[in-house]
Amino acid sequence: MLGPNSPTEHGGQVAAPEVLSAGATAVLAYNDLVAIGLIEGLAELGVEVPDAISVVGIDDIMPARMGRPKLTTIAMPTVAAGRTAVDMLLQLVGSTEPSGAAQTSRPRSSSAAWPIPAPPPGSRLTREAS
Repeated sequence: MLGPNSPTEHGGQVAAPEVLSAGATAVLAYNDLVAIGLIEGLAELGVEVPDAISVVGIDDIMPARMGRPKLTTIAMPTVAAGRTAVDMLLQLVGSTEPSGAAQTSRPRSSSAAWPIPAPPPGSRLTREAS
């Protein structure tokens, strides 16, 4: 784990030398902006992505699809996560009416404290670079 860095493209660029010196072969960035900045920073250092190091972002924002190489990114089901958060809050304060039809599934780890929203039916949870 590296950082802390700003959750921006600049934060990713600033992290590039640290990533390189850590000898990482793959990075899961805080978000797509950090991943895009990291790719730019690594390119400035002469490191080719994805040949020398893999970079994955989180958010699936439009700019992730425009760069070269295209960014592998994880789409977050934010609407389902929001509904789940409201449902959990309502349960904590004693309301029995759910906010929506958010489906949740528990992770396999018994130490996990929060449910993870299931992706909406027919949606793709991840999008890989092509």
